[in-house]
Amino acid sequence: MLLAAHLAAQAHTHGGLGPGPGPWAHEPAELHSLSSAALDEAAERLSRELPHRYCFLVAKDGAVVHESYSANSSETLYSMDSAMKLGTAALIGIAHADGMLDLDAPLAEYGLEPTADWGPYWPLVTTRHLLSMVSGLGQKPPGTAFAYDSGSHLQELIWLLEHVTREASVHRSEEHTSELQS
Repeated sequence: MLLAAHLAAQAHTHGGLGPGPGPWAHEPAELHSLSSAALDEAAERLSRELPHRYCFLVAKDGAVVHESYSANSSETLYSMDSAMKLGTAALIGIAHADGMLDLDAPLAEYGLEPTADWGPYWPLVTTRHLLSMVSGLGQKPPGTAFAYDSGSHLQELIWLLEHVTREASVHRSEEHTSELQS
């Protein structure tokens, strides 16, 4: 997640990374030293072995070189699952690039009350700890051990984002997504 925040901050402050706003170019895989046949085979295998995953997209050098769907289409809405962590990290990166938050400042310094039990370590937990999943989850001092968490980390980051931006994270997400599309 820290990488996503960094990339979002870089894209926001340096004119963008990747293909930029607008539609992506679609080019043959062979133009990018890839095999269309191998990508087709990989897509079929993924569809067979992971039946609850319905799409497979490969981009290289800023161009889509393979895109396939099984049982759905490019218009199908999907569950975000853990991808929401990346979206939140990207919005945190943009807020950081805009000077709205310090990745190394404890969340308690923003006046936030914890939404989970962080034990005696809450005053030490920073955004960077949460993005890197080294918060200690209230069991160990922050920064000392990796601990994957789907709920507490994300919830604290969303509260922080809404606190420093003074808007609901969903509205901020829509705003920055529309910037990319225009």
